[in-house]
Amino acid sequence: MNWARKALFNKKSARILVRCVSMAGTNNSINWIRPRVGPKAVLLRYDKAVQAKVLFVEDKKIRSIK
Repeated sequence: MNWARKALFNKKSARILVRCVSMAGTNNSINWIRPRVGPKAVLLRYDKAVQAKVLFVEDKKIRSIK
């Protein structure tokens, strides 16, 4: 019963590390930390390949951060 109690009350981390990919199609990506319960990340950042500001959209979760 002890293992069930640990699984039931195990806290999840509040933040996650995600990979954001450039919408310009240059295969550039950046890592971003966002809240677990927040919306998906959409960022306006500088893309070195295009040499302009481009939207970066969340692609996938990398790991949880405590």
